Amino acid sequence: MLKTWMPITAVLLGFAVWNLFVFVVDVSVQQIYPVPAELWRHATLVEIIATRPDAAVALNLAGGVIATAAAAYFASRFAGERTARAGIVATCLILLMALTNSIVTHNFRWLHAIALTVAPILGYWGAKRGAVWSRK
Repeated sequence: MLKTWMPITAVLLGFAVWNLFVFVVDVSVQQIYPVPAELWRHATLVEIIATRPDAAVALNLAGGVIATAAAAYFASRFAGERTARAGIVATCLILLMALTNSIVTHNFRWLHAIALTVAPILGYWGAKRGAVWSRK
């Protein structure tokens, strides 16, 4: 028997899954594209983010988009109502936070526009898959 949670708890679970996946992606990207040590000493975090190469930003965003789909899947999977609603709410919460982050840090690049276009589609897909899987 599938353990179901309240929808708000499932949304928070999806958000926690997203944070875990994004942390793993960030650590992996830092291993591939490390920040120079002298930049850490003399620059602010906003300047460090602005100097990251597009390839590093693209890897980060690709991982974030996949993490959004996983978060929506898990939120819908464990919600008690057997619909995609919890996954869609989790996707909207994640997209709102990501958009706010990119605007506040002045780091809205063309790659962000692509990711903000693809993430809702994959989030919806993950939410629908989680809702279908929870019916079995």
